[in-house]
Amino acid sequence: MPVKNYRSTKISSEAIFATPSMRFSRFILGACLSFLLIIADLNTQISSYIRGFSQDLLRPVYFVAEFPRNIYNILDSSLNTSIELNKKIVSLEEQIVLLQINNLTLNSIKRENTELKSLIEKAQDAINLFLFVTKTNFTNNSYNPVLTVKFKKNDILGLNQAVLSKQGLVGKVSSVGRTTAEVQLISDPNSLIPFLGIESGLHGIVQGKGFGQGGSIINSKKTAQYKKGELLVTSGLGGDLPAGYPIGYIDNISDLADSNFLDISVNLTANPSDTDLFLIFNSSLKDNE
Repeated sequence: MPVKNYRSTKISSEAIFATPSMRFSRFILGACLSFLLIIADLNTQISSYIRGFSQDLLRPVYFVAEFPRNIYNILDSSLNTSIELNKKIVSLEEQIVLLQINNLTLNSIKRENTELKSLIEKAQDAINLFLFVTKTNFTNNSYNPVLTVKFKKNDILGLNQAVLSKQGLVGKVSSVGRTTAEVQLISDPNSLIPFLGIESGLHGIVQGKGFGQGGSIINSKKTAQYKKGELLVTSGLGGDLPAGYPIGYIDNISDLADSNFLDISVNLTANPSDTDLFLIFNSSLKDNE
């Protein structure tokens, strides 16, 4: 068997995968075609048409690629717009309630005697004396009705502060937590509210008879000249409640033979069950002025 010689001197130096050179005729033909295309493009703008046609073909692709981002931008814009509108609505509702309460005060001032005319200046400064709160829960138990409201963390509430709605006096703060407070309604049998009769000019106390049952004037002498339908407003006596806010109207006056006092029932104006926004009179701010 012959022995193969693997010495390096036998290895050829020629390239194994050599590429044949381009023929000169092909080079000339390619150059001519390129030159003709350049001339044609300069005269007819073929490349511009090709680019425009390719943009038309790729437009659906761009639309699909941009679709998620466009949807996100639309949703984000709608959400921000909705949030801003909700903020404006809440702000307008607060201003409306404040104006309605001020109107109640001004209407009662027109009908009262000269003792209450000083309330006009107080009503003009009312915005600085009130805190806005919202209802979180309401228990309409006949003899123990409880209203729970929520306030802002920075607000400072105290016991016995007056709670008002656009209809008039609702009650007084009975307990205060971190961000919630309970309100004793004026319809509660344990509630005693000092009042002033607009027409008679008489002072007295309204006691609740239970939720939905109104209230009554207690310990009223038979010589008292109250009138049926007379508006009763807060007198401001005691310092906790502001003066001039509606409590209710005298519904009925009875002179019972077996009693030393008149039996006078009062139809309360405020109904917290159909109201969500309330104002709390901050008597501490009033004292600091």
